Parts: sequence; C-alpha cells; structure tokens
Amino acid sequence: MTGREHSPALGSWLLGLGTQIHTKSQELRADGPSEVRSGCHPWITRLEQALANVRSAVDSGVADAILAAMFIMGRRFLRQVPIVTGLVLALAAACGVQRPLQAAEPPPKEDPVDPDVLRKIRKLIKGTLATDATERETAWKALKDMANLAVPGLVALQRDKETTPEMRRSILIALGDTRDPRAGPALVEMLAADDARVRRDAARAIGDSGYRDAVPALEKLAAKNDEEETVRLFAATAGARLGSEKALECLAGLAQSPRPEIRSRAVFALGKYGGVKQAPLLEKALGDTDRDVREDAVAALRIVAKKEAWGSLVKAIGDTDYKVRNAAMDALRELTGQKIENDPAAWKAWWAKEEKKPEPAKE
Repeated sequence: MTGREHSPALGSWLLGLGTQIHTKSQELRADGPSEVRSGCHPWITRLEQALANVRSAVDSGVADAILAAMFIMGRRFLRQVPIVTGLVLALAAACGVQRPLQAAEPPPKEDPVDPDVLRKIRKLIKGTLATDATERETAWKALKDMANLAVPGLVALQRDKETTPEMRRSILIALGDTRDPRAGPALVEMLAADDARVRRDAARAIGDSGYRDAVPALEKLAAKNDEEETVRLFAATAGARLGSEKALECLAGLAQSPRPEIRSRAVFALGKYGGVKQAPLLEKALGDTDRDVREDAVAALRIVAKKEAWGSLVKAIGDTDYKVRNAAMDALRELTGQKIENDPAAWKAWWAKEEKKPEPAKE
C-alpha cells in the first residue's frame, strides 16, 4: 500500500490530535500561557514525531509549506497553541480528511460568572468610589490581590446595564492593571461605547494592558475626525505605546489642536513613545503660545535624551517663562553631566563648543 493510500487514515489521526491539543489548551487557558505550553507539549511532541511520515502521505509541496509554518510558528512560538491547532487541521485536510460540518465550533462561549464572585467584584468596585480614602485603598488592594481571578467578574460587571459610568471607570482601570489577555476583547468592545468617557478610559486601559491585538481599533478611533478630541488623544497615546506608527501620526496632528491641553499631552506622548524621530516636532512645540505646552515639550525632549534633543533644550533656556527655562537647564544637567548653574549664557557658550562633537558614550 502506497503512502498516498494511507493519507485518509493519517488525516483522521491528525484531526483527532488537533482536537486533543485544542481541548487541552481550552482547559488550561485560565491558568496562563506557561500552563498551556507545558500541558500541550506532549501532543505537539507526538505530532513532530509523526511529521516524517506526512511527506509520503500528501503532496510534497503542500506538506513542505504547512510543515515550514508548523516549525516556524508552532515550535518556536509554542504559546500560540491556536495556531498549532489550525496547522494540524490543515495537515489533516491535506491528507484528504475534512472536519465534519457538524463538528465546526462556534466561538468559545464565556463561562458564566459565579454570582458570589460577581457580588464580591461589585462590592469592591463600589468601594473604589467610597468617600473614605482608607476604604478606597482597601478596595483597590483587594482587586489587585485577586489579580487575574477578577477578570471574568470585571467583564461581566462592565456589561451589566445597572453599572454606573463611575463604576465602569474603576472597572476599566482594574482591567488594565491585570494585563490579562482575556480582558483585551472586552476592552476593545468598550471602544464603541455610547459614553465618550468609557471610550476614553477603555483606550487608556488597553495601553496599560499591553493588548496589541487592539492596535487597529485604536488607530481607527484616533483617526476619526468626528470623535471627541480627548478620546482620540487617549486612543492615539495607547496605540503609540503599543508601537503604532499610525498612532504617532495621529498624535502629531493632535499636537496642532486649538485646545492647549490636547496639544500639551500629545507633545509629551510623542516624546515618550516616538523617540528621537519626533525631536523636530518637539522643537517646534517650544514655540507654542501656551506655557504648559512648551514645558511638556521640554519634558518630552528630556525623555528623548539623545544629543539630537540637546540643541532644542538649549533653545528652550531662552524662553520668556522661568519655569520653562529652569526645566530646560535641569534637563541639560541630567543629560550632559555638566555642572553649569542656571546661567543661559554659559549654557549657550558650552553648546557652541559641544554641538559638533559626537555624542559621548554612555557608561
């Protein structure tokens, strides 16, 4: 019997193996990525042991493409168990076995939240809004101690129609603090909320959580010209924090806002998340009519730290406002290691000699 005559049997075996991996990963997903990796490893090892037989059972071109993807995405990034599962099922299909239509799985349903857990979460969220500072601190600490165990309850409470906007704000902060990937889809969902404050706080929580799959949604919200500017600012800041170039472009646009508070925060975020490439724009902000914008431009240049930013800081020591001047000289002392006091003329003389020299190496 040839290898190709064996393909349906091998395909059925692969289909069963893929189902086992998927089932096991679903059982372990609440325990974190490390548990998924260790729990699914035996099945993936068995799969790799069978790979030598696959090329004789399917067209070699198909096999090579799928196996290359398996090794690159599956073995090297074993935490991506759903990718591994998909590739296993692709191999099964290549062997002539299709997943039966009746076996097609809908998106996994979220497990119902225990009513006692939901009551506890509701009580703690209300506690974060208490007038007594000690009670607020106790509630936040309890939520932090619950860590990822709080996520299902927080998501369920967020979707409860009786949850107030004030409670939702605390929920969003708590979800962002968990850095749990299960919170990500719920946070993205909240970007479409009717309340602008919820959209704003959801964007901030996504930035805090590090949920990179939300970047396209953040970019879309940040670029929406008819959206509230504060919401756009928070969405662009979160996107920039997660490495989005489009979000940085949106921040550059917001740095031209007629509202000084928007310009100020956009300028600071550009320096914090955009790095030295944003130095020309930050220097331009030093000429803003609003002192706070200029002061935040100095703070952003201080974060950039590279020598490309030093010249802009030297220019800022000529500002008409003493706070901006002093902030610029403080930044220069920190970045250059020079002991020059608050003497603009002395700093300008130093820079005239230093400007053409290469940036000193960091110790």
